[in-house]
Amino acid sequence: MGTKQYADQSDECFNDIQAFSQSTSYFQMIDAWGQLPTALAMANTGWQGSHSECLLISEQSSFNGSEISTRLSIATLNSPILRTVIEVGVCLPTSCTPRDIRAMFNATLTEKSLLTMEDDGYIFVPPKMEYHVSFWVAAILFGLLGFLVIFGSVADIVLMFFFDPKNEEEKNSKYSSLRKTLICKIILPFSLYTNVLKIFDVNPSRSANTLDCLNGIRVLSMFWVISGHTFVFPILDLAPTNLSNFFYLIHYFSNHVYTCYIVNATFSVDNFFLISGILLVYILLEKNEKSGDRLYKPLFWAKFYFHRIFRLSPCFIAATAFAAGLYQFTGQTNNAMFQPEGVATNCQKYWWTNVLYINDFFKTDKQCIGWTWYLACDFQMFAISPIFIILLKRFPILGIFSVILLIHASCVTRLIISAVEKMAPDNNFVFLFSSILPSVPPYDDHPNWGNNLYYMSPFRFGPYGVGMLLGWLFHRYKPGTIKIRVWINVVMWFLSIGVMELLLFAIHPGTKGHYMGLFLACVYNGYARTIWSCCIAWIIFSCVHGYGFIANRFLAMKVWTPLTRLTYIAYLIHPFILMIELGSRDKAEYMLPFKLFIDMTGNILFVYLIAIPTCALLESPFVQLEKVILPQGKPKPKKEKSINQEEE
Repeated sequence: MGTKQYADQSDECFNDIQAFSQSTSYFQMIDAWGQLPTALAMANTGWQGSHSECLLISEQSSFNGSEISTRLSIATLNSPILRTVIEVGVCLPTSCTPRDIRAMFNATLTEKSLLTMEDDGYIFVPPKMEYHVSFWVAAILFGLLGFLVIFGSVADIVLMFFFDPKNEEEKNSKYSSLRKTLICKIILPFSLYTNVLKIFDVNPSRSANTLDCLNGIRVLSMFWVISGHTFVFPILDLAPTNLSNFFYLIHYFSNHVYTCYIVNATFSVDNFFLISGILLVYILLEKNEKSGDRLYKPLFWAKFYFHRIFRLSPCFIAATAFAAGLYQFTGQTNNAMFQPEGVATNCQKYWWTNVLYINDFFKTDKQCIGWTWYLACDFQMFAISPIFIILLKRFPILGIFSVILLIHASCVTRLIISAVEKMAPDNNFVFLFSSILPSVPPYDDHPNWGNNLYYMSPFRFGPYGVGMLLGWLFHRYKPGTIKIRVWINVVMWFLSIGVMELLLFAIHPGTKGHYMGLFLACVYNGYARTIWSCCIAWIIFSCVHGYGFIANRFLAMKVWTPLTRLTYIAYLIHPFILMIELGSRDKAEYMLPFKLFIDMTGNILFVYLIAIPTCALLESPFVQLEKVILPQGKPKPKKEKSINQEEE
């Protein structure tokens, strides 16, 4: 390399390589290339080279006197012997384009070589970071937010320590009136000091009917999500650049049943849909009952939609702006899958799908921060919920029938699509690894598995609908008012846990080639998530009515209260953290089960640690501002019924 110019190789690339070949940096450039590793049989096919070493190299060109910098590109080669694809790190001057790299490989590799390159072989060259308009938009948004936070925090501290009188009467007059001025109402919600204190306040004023057990379920479900992503992200596209013992890990997971808890972490998403449906119906009907019948007033529903949009959108837009404009500056490595430029490009083109909450339908293969499909899905089901809420309030039987009908329609649609497309069970393991499992499953390989069964709201209504029905039940029969026989409660607990375990482990035989029949796979795809939600619904129902015993004490512990306030932010930021960590790896990792457990635990702790200031900066201020924009009126007292009215 460097002594001969190959066909189709540009003069600039050749000259820069020549400059390096005559210098002491030449050895470093060669040394930074990907090398033949061990454990090839374990799918250690990511020969990344050293990204850090390649970046440190620069040489003074003898041709034009300018400094020559280098970068590590990734070339995808075929291995006829190993019958697989190899990804090789290539350290070359930045002037060398994919065309130059292809020309060099085509000239040096032959059909009899260990490696060959196809004409359409993929070559990844890290692009130069550019200050796109999205960068300036994000910089302005976060700059403005930073100014408000500093101003609000300083104002809050000044008011607290200099204007807070000791006398209680003066405090109720002067100090209180000062804080109630419009400028203070707008600025003080951005106080970092107060917002952090509110996050850790475990004794807020709450109604006696708070569904405390939901806090524990919500937080544990978020832990499950982070753990599942910790396992799945390194192998999203079976990327060999992330793991050096890929086959060993798959072999281990296929031979240990308990790993189904990790592989099937997608059920955690159904827990969130269930909780969302419960809280939506329960809280809305409870507030309506306390403040008078307002369900038939247009202004009520206008506030209903404004509340959800104002509650979710600021953080969602901030995450989108960060991905589009700032994420690319978090660093880049030789890991082509987690290059920040790809995330930025998608967000620069399709950011508007996030703003409109349609990113689960539109361009799902190029989603901007793809994990936010859940927000779009949840919002769309929220948008149609008033129809069912009014029916549940006005005509309960018709409302229940309508929700059950839509749940069944969603399940049947999933079943039919699975049958027509011959889709594998809705399960990470079979979906990700069907191409390397012991035998060929009776399913077709579907790259649009996510679109057909996972992302879109019509296919995820089952758990949400179950939650709506349970929320109505809690409103109709107040928590603690229903008596359940002990033996019924015990049987239902064992039945719920047993069915949940069956749903988790039902797919595991497929990892050894014993695949579920197509009919059972279709039934599983159609009804598994709804059945799972029914089991969780019973656990919640039993706990709320006082029959959860130890489980309820655990799920309702006060320690979950601060963590549940961080759930939304943790959900938004944790994939960024995982991708930055994966993208910063200079070598493929040798992953062992215990190491995976350590990674999961560390990621959970770190995500929630980062979520504390992020929540105080992004989410808490807008929760307080909404109260300024839409002040809560005092509940209207119910009119006392006359004796005749009660008799009627």
